[in-house]
Amino acid sequence: MGIPLFNRDCRCRCGETVDCFGDHAITCKSGGGPIHRHDLIRDALFDMCNSAGISVSKELSGYEAGKKDRVGDIVLHSFDQGREKLIDVTCWSPLYSPRIQHSADSAQYTVNEAHSFKIKSRKANSEGKIQTTKGMLAFMPFACSALGTLSLEAKSLLNAIASEMSLKHNSPRSLCLSRVVTRISTAIQQGNAFCLVNKMIDLKIYYSSNLQY
Repeated sequence: MGIPLFNRDCRCRCGETVDCFGDHAITCKSGGGPIHRHDLIRDALFDMCNSAGISVSKELSGYEAGKKDRVGDIVLHSFDQGREKLIDVTCWSPLYSPRIQHSADSAQYTVNEAHSFKIKSRKANSEGKIQTTKGMLAFMPFACSALGTLSLEAKSLLNAIASEMSLKHNSPRSLCLSRVVTRISTAIQQGNAFCLVNKMIDLKIYYSSNLQY
């Protein structure tokens, strides 16, 4: 937010330092803040696909028996030449200390790293497909940053959703695109707000004398 939330730095329960501006709060997994933000983004995508008339499911399992059973947060049915396309949401913070200098040099750095990490961890081939129990299926990370930057692939998906929404509702495509981008941006910022408030409450329990509201 660019304003001090606390009167001095303090120690998080995860062991890291929480600076007075609360940057650590939007990356810390302690308390489940980033998970909640992830779920808000996933649900926003799911709702927009439904609104656009795209056949979509959320949190489907059965794609990797014996391993991580769920390999996509949402599944777009008949989206890749009649087959499923698996979408995996990932939201990284450019304020995370090991990458903050690179993020300052390039707004796309964080989302590019997030995208590459997902591609490598899922062992996607050169065509962007991964091996599942249902055969080779298209896989795409929906990579975004906590400050709102989207990967090129994420932007492409939002454009596709906006196009379908425009056709279904007979609305200008530019208006539909504005709506879907705003919806994702709002989900990200709602998630950040949750992270901040959740961390403030968490720290208040342990360091009540150190907090300034």
